[in-house]
Amino acid sequence: MQPCGCALPLAVVRQFLEEHTVKTAKDEDDGGFTAWIEELPGCVSDGATEPEALDNLAEAFRGVTDETRSVMQQRQPSAAAAARFRDGEMDVPKRDRSSVVPEG
Repeated sequence: MQPCGCALPLAVVRQFLEEHTVKTAKDEDDGGFTAWIEELPGCVSDGATEPEALDNLAEAFRGVTDETRSVMQQRQPSAAAAARFRDGEMDVPKRDRSSVVPEG
């Protein structure tokens, strides 16, 4: 498996693949193989051989986790926004609970 410059260490990828359901299937049309992780929809790869498909699946998994990490980092508040919230300068709307909490 070639390094891809991803932040996720190869040992973590291998451990994940060992702990989850990885399936492979031979493509009768072209003779190649497809590999996927059942618990992670959309994480699919292929290769000319089964070992190649599994190596490619590990790289696909790294790509999925890197993309997820990137999206989550974009959702993090800036340090300035976090400080304003901490200092009480940023109002957070309070939810109207009257419809879900009975009075009395």
